[in-house]
Amino acid sequence: MALKKAKISIMGEKIKEDFDCLFNPSEYKITNEKTYSWASPIGVDQPVKQYKGSTVPILDIELFFDTYMTPDAEDKKEDVRKYTDKLLKAMSVDAGLHEPPEVRIVWGSLDFKGVISKAVTTFTMFLESGKPVRAKVSLTLKATETMEEQLKKTPLESPDRTKHRRINQNESLWMLASQEYKDPRLWKIIAKENKIANPRLLKSGQIMKIPSID
Repeated sequence: MALKKAKISIMGEKIKEDFDCLFNPSEYKITNEKTYSWASPIGVDQPVKQYKGSTVPILDIELFFDTYMTPDAEDKKEDVRKYTDKLLKAMSVDAGLHEPPEVRIVWGSLDFKGVISKAVTTFTMFLESGKPVRAKVSLTLKATETMEEQLKKTPLESPDRTKHRRINQNESLWMLASQEYKDPRLWKIIAKENKIANPRLLKSGQIMKIPSID
């Protein structure tokens, strides 16, 4: 059974269009990157990792367009720009949005929504008249998921709510602060809340109150 055609949707208010790719891509690449920093709390020999967040997921995909391989007579063959220009149109400012529209690419398990940040069109075949009939478009899309869409995928516990944690062996206050507040330097907040005079004397199994920091 043949693969379904890759589908592209331009999701603007004034610039709207759904169309199938003439040919499915041979490959695509999705880039995800996490950023970290390292802090040096007092009392440890090595810096500790702090998760800072994520960069924007990026989709790189190359699409192939060909109007020469049709049964039409040569002088009747379509200009391939009829199709490639649809993608370039998605980089224009939508009058209703005051910015370029979002684009969604769906193909098999791929379902990526973003904005086109870069499009490189290479024309590779021409008729004697100079009309282009074959081209490839290399697209770069940057994801545009809203906060609500992301939280549905990965609901997080918020540091603005008080909670309790059981201390495990070898855990420390600065480790808790790093995990809960993303900053080990905030260990004093936990120490003060739990009336801990010496943070080095924690007991395994001890219940620790983690106060909110709103």
